[in-house]
Amino acid sequence: MELTNENYHSRENTAISNSKANTYLKSKELYYKRYITGEQPFDETPSIQLGKIVDEVVEAGNLEYFKNVYHVSVKKKDDEHEFNRLKSIDPSNILSPDVYSKIESICDRIFRSPFFDFYRENDTKFQVPIRVKRSKNKKEFEICGLLDALTIIGDTAYIDDLKTTNAGSIRTPQAWAYHCNDYGYFKQMALYRELVRIKYTQVKNIYCRHFVVSTAKSDNYPIELYTIPENLLKGLYTEFLNVAYQITVEAEWEDNLPDWSDAIEIPDVLTLKEFEAIKNKPLKKRK
Repeated sequence: MELTNENYHSRENTAISNSKANTYLKSKELYYKRYITGEQPFDETPSIQLGKIVDEVVEAGNLEYFKNVYHVSVKKKDDEHEFNRLKSIDPSNILSPDVYSKIESICDRIFRSPFFDFYRENDTKFQVPIRVKRSKNKKEFEICGLLDALTIIGDTAYIDDLKTTNAGSIRTPQAWAYHCNDYGYFKQMALYRELVRIKYTQVKNIYCRHFVVSTAKSDNYPIELYTIPENLLKGLYTEFLNVAYQITVEAEWEDNLPDWSDAIEIPDVLTLKEFEAIKNKPLKKRK
């Protein structure tokens, strides 16, 4: 099967991604039900839906696409004609007024930002699926990733990942680093980097970046751009590969449920305060 943006999240794509590896680490049973039997499909939360639509519009590169594909829901009592017209529209393309306005505002700010000219001026590809074969302990398996944006200029590649998040996650660079660590974004980027190295053999230099948009209307949807240093990615691809191998040889698919002997002592208040002080300490301002 040729891997595409459309079939990437289907059960037919058996290659192991970062999100699949994270699911396995959280629960073997959930992995089995979600990716093998399909009896427990992925729950698409409102925030995930918003992020997917923003990705889609950014790939299109203009707001006209969004306005042509998506529509604002209305009540019959407010506009009966529009209410009846929307009956013929795919329900997944009908958004509440609040969500529609939020996505429109976010994408408008992205398209008006100077950083987006980088993609207009170069041959950037959006939503790029990559799947390759790897092996460990003589066991062969496939791994994959879906890159938000890939730009190759000569022997240099730029891997850019779009994230939508709450305002608190980008209040400081440290806060975003903690958020990325919690959600496995650094491991995801380490995987993307390796996939690009394998597929695009002419590439000698790879730069990894996040462009992050807050979904906070009260702050007018601020955007932060981050470059990811090498030391934050070091060793993470190997960690991912080890988990991918474990998945391929897994036979039991049962979680280790806790006993009281596994209980963890909660840190005292002083330790928590010290941790918060370190976590929230801002870095020096950019020059």
